Amino acid sequence: MSFIQSLFRQHFHVIKNTGYLSIIEVIRLIMPLVALPYIISVVGTYYYGLIAFAQVVIYYFTIFICFGLDTSVVKEVAMHRNDKKLLSEIISSVILIRCILALISMIVFVLLIVSIPFMKTNAVLFIFSFLMCFSEILFPVWFFQGIEKMKYIALIRFSSVLVYVVGIFLVIKSKDDYLYIPLLQAFGMVFSGGIAFYIMMFVEKNKFIIPNKAVIKKYFLESVPFFIARISGEFNVSMAKMMSGIFLGMNDVAIVEIAQKISSFAQVPIGMLNQALYPNIAKTKDRKFVNKLLPIMIGIILFICLFVLIFAPFLICFFSDSNMMEAVPILRILTIYIFFAGIVAFTGSPVLVAFGFSKPSNNAVIYSTLVLVISYVILYFVNNFNIYSFIIVLVLSEVYMAMYRMYYCYKYDIFSYKRFYCF
Repeated sequence: MSFIQSLFRQHFHVIKNTGYLSIIEVIRLIMPLVALPYIISVVGTYYYGLIAFAQVVIYYFTIFICFGLDTSVVKEVAMHRNDKKLLSEIISSVILIRCILALISMIVFVLLIVSIPFMKTNAVLFIFSFLMCFSEILFPVWFFQGIEKMKYIALIRFSSVLVYVVGIFLVIKSKDDYLYIPLLQAFGMVFSGGIAFYIMMFVEKNKFIIPNKAVIKKYFLESVPFFIARISGEFNVSMAKMMSGIFLGMNDVAIVEIAQKISSFAQVPIGMLNQALYPNIAKTKDRKFVNKLLPIMIGIILFICLFVLIFAPFLICFFSDSNMMEAVPILRILTIYIFFAGIVAFTGSPVLVAFGFSKPSNNAVIYSTLVLVISYVILYFVNNFNIYSFIIVLVLSEVYMAMYRMYYCYKYDIFSYKRFYCF
């Protein structure tokens, strides 16, 4: 109890940011889930699965445009938040890099639409989904995280989802309206991105400058490992949906999608706590503080997993309007994934990256992708392609990643059995 009280006093601003961000973020995620039963009942599982499949493809473009800058520059912003000249240089470099990457993405996207029959047939759906990419240029999550003003992120994201959810109930009336779902989502994201960009530049009083090539190159190269790690991580998470869409069907994509949506929602408290902790730990590098956080994080994760495991039937029934009860066992398997994903999230940016060990943090994701690919090759040769095997493979890759990062946390003496017991 004394530790909890001490933690509260010493890190009140972190706890405040975490609590504030978590409340708004939970509301932000609940609202689309509230609209989900309506969407599935109106457009059906097939079109819902089709939209999910298109968004999985497009998400790779958003990762390319982000290019790991969301992680690599947070520490720079946190360290130089009071130096307006250097801060403007960081901001301008990120914007220019992302604009160039967005242009490249548009060219590649057009070539894919023209050359791939499935995308050509569903061109309008993919184009509407692609519009979401432009929000990545505008929304500076990395900036607000670095200056530790997460309330901006929370409130702006909430406005984005509010626009989307209200639009869903006003516009989506039949199956023929399914194309408007990604369009409404894109509009909400770009709208909120514009607000966030305005706050960063005008409310926070930063300037856009033209950095020299050496500076742009520096930030670009520093983000490469984070980009590789993030695209590997997204590959791991989205592979089950991709494989379901290619080999099984869009109804199976919908089943995997809703289970993963609920799984993602369950991970929100850990994600928000990590966002709040990262800048603080990056500045202080307090090993004792991190060690004392570890059992608290594990306790929170275990509670979340137990809740999802027990209430899985209710959650699937509620959010799918009883249309996809086949997703219940999938969600229950994913509780194992939720546990290890929580460990992965905590040992990543808030711990290894914050202490300057980004290489093992990124390598963990890359090697877990190799585990995933090898597992899929084995499944192919034993002719065992189904959504259960796809989800189990995802869990195995996450277990590997958690164990890898934990090993290096102890190897570099960030975690220590001695500090753990010396409360």
